[in-house]
Amino acid sequence: MQGQSQSSFKYLFILLWCGLLTVAVVAMGVLLAVKLKSLEGEGSAMKLQTIAPKALTNLQSPGCSPSFIQLIKVKQSWEEEWTSRFSPFLHQNNSITLKKSLKKSSFYFIYAHVSYRKINRSKSVLLKKNGRRVAEGTIPSATGGSLWVAKIVELEEEDRVSIEIPEDAYEDHRRTYWGAYEIH
Repeated sequence: MQGQSQSSFKYLFILLWCGLLTVAVVAMGVLLAVKLKSLEGEGSAMKLQTIAPKALTNLQSPGCSPSFIQLIKVKQSWEEEWTSRFSPFLHQNNSITLKKSLKKSSFYFIYAHVSYRKINRSKSVLLKKNGRRVAEGTIPSATGGSLWVAKIVELEEEDRVSIEIPEDAYEDHRRTYWGAYEIH
């Protein structure tokens, strides 16, 4: 009889614990939704995809990860959309260069998202390291849409990463971007 009351006590305790965890998860979801709604209400142009990098930027100190940069197409050139506070990247001449640092090399996730319009013949989008192709994506002819190209690449000091997009292919400057994120 005593064993049965102990097991029912454990069962009630587990039910109570699961109930509390459920309430905590729901409360966090509501708080996040309210925060995102308030950001929209302020007329902020901040998108969900840019909240995480900005939050990560505030947590960094020199030598701490993550290191990242994202460039967005504005008219005929690339501009930094966001970057980590202590970014090892130098943006110049529509490319990014890994600055000299204490680290000799590291692996980076290099990516590009291209929004393109309907074109007459297929064309390639190239990600390059020091002028050599490391990843390629093909924009098909007779369709419009978007293309995602990515590759994990080891970069050393002063390595340069760039992108080549056919000028007549990309459509929406705000949805065409590329960047690099350090992997540890």
